[in-house]
Amino acid sequence: MAVRVEDKRCGLGRCRVALPVLDYVCSGCSTVAYCGEAHLREHWDEHSDACYAAICGRVASGDVHVDDAGGEIVLQRRLRKCRREHGDLDERTLGCMGILGMLYRQIGRLNEAGPLLRECWEGNRAVNGAMHSETLGSMSNLAALLREQGKLDEAEPLYREAL
Repeated sequence: MAVRVEDKRCGLGRCRVALPVLDYVCSGCSTVAYCGEAHLREHWDEHSDACYAAICGRVASGDVHVDDAGGEIVLQRRLRKCRREHGDLDERTLGCMGILGMLYRQIGRLNEAGPLLRECWEGNRAVNGAMHSETLGSMSNLAALLREQGKLDEAEPLYREAL
């Protein structure tokens, strides 16, 4: 995976030491580097929301790679936390579910993407109604996955409804 670090200083605010070598880069977003593992761990609580947002942006733009394991781990942890703290039908949970499903789809792990994208669509439909933009977007994502899996008879009605 390409490193995207722009500021070559330790990401921990009180440190900010210059980094001639980028050995400790956030494996989730690849946008922050640290002078050591201790600072990486110490900064996580402050960095986690920005890391999640960066990963969401990469997935939405299609800028993911098959070896993007760090992003996957961050999304899995975030989804577990959202389910635990907010429940399965909370917008934060559904959003994270959809992003993780899209990541799996983009890296070719279609069987793992399917249950997440279906649950996301069904949850959005239950919470927001059939015509809400989140529902229609998650329906389109599921339809695209079904098309890629060759399940055209399942994808077509979803595409038609989304239109």
